[in-house]
Amino acid sequence: MTSPGCLSPGYKHFPIFFNSQSHLITCTWKLSRPASCAPDFFYGTVLALLRPRERSLKEGFGVKKHFAVAVCIISLLGTAQVSDALIYEFDGNINSAPFKATMEINVSTKLLTINLQNTSPESAGPVISGFGISLKNWAEIASGMKWNLLAGGNQESPAQWKRLTGGFRGNELYFFADSAILDGLYNPNYKEINKSDYTTPALLTVSFTSGDPVFNESISPIIYIGNVGFSTDPYITGHLVTTPEPGTMLLLGLGLIGIAIVMREML
Repeated sequence: MTSPGCLSPGYKHFPIFFNSQSHLITCTWKLSRPASCAPDFFYGTVLALLRPRERSLKEGFGVKKHFAVAVCIISLLGTAQVSDALIYEFDGNINSAPFKATMEINVSTKLLTINLQNTSPESAGPVISGFGISLKNWAEIASGMKWNLLAGGNQESPAQWKRLTGGFRGNELYFFADSAILDGLYNPNYKEINKSDYTTPALLTVSFTSGDPVFNESISPIIYIGNVGFSTDPYITGHLVTTPEPGTMLLLGLGLIGIAIVMREML
C-alpha cells in the first residue's frame, strides 16, 4: 500500500489502532515506509483519520480542565463571601467570683444575632446583666431597628431588658437588665438557681431597615456582671476566638479539590 519510490530497504512499521468505541470498528493497519520517504496518499489518509480523535481527546481534557477551574473559582469566591461567626470568650473574677461566658456574633443582610452562653462554675452565681458590641455604621442604620431577646434556650423572653441609649464604653449597641438578680442570665447548671430565673443560652436578634450592620472589631464586646456584690467596674471585655463555619470549610475544600484536579491534569 505504498508508492513505488517507497519500496526500498529500511522500513519503519506504524501500527495504527482504532478503538471500537470511537470508530465503531476495530482494525489494525501496518504501514511500511522508509524514513526518507514523503507521506503517501494512504499514510496521509490515516493521519487525517487520527486527527479528529486526537482533537477530541484534547477537547475532552479542555472541558475537564475548565470545569475544574470553574469549581475552584466558584468555591473560593463562596468562601470569601460567607462570613464566619465571630466568637468571643470572657474570663475573669469580680469580687473573687469567677465568671466565664461566650458570645457568638453573626452579621448578615440587615440582621444581627448575638448568642450568649454563661459558662461560669456551677458553684458560683454570677449572671450576665448587660452586654454590648460596636457597629461601624451605627449612626446610619440605627433608625428603624427592632430587637428581641430570648433566654432559656430561646423559650423565654426577659421583659425587663432594655437598650441603653448612647451605648456603654464605646459599644453603641448595649442592652441591660433592670435587676441583675431577677432578670440576669444565669448558668443553667448553677446549683442555687430558681425556676423563675432566666438562663442561657440566650439569643438576641436585631433587625435593621436602613442598611446592613457592619461589626467593629477594633472595639471588644463587653459583658456586665451581676449578682457578685458591689463593684465599681463589674464588666469584662472579650477576646476573639476564630472558629470557621462548616459551610465555609466545605466551600474551601471544594476549591482545593478543583485545584488538585487541574494540577493533576497539567503534570
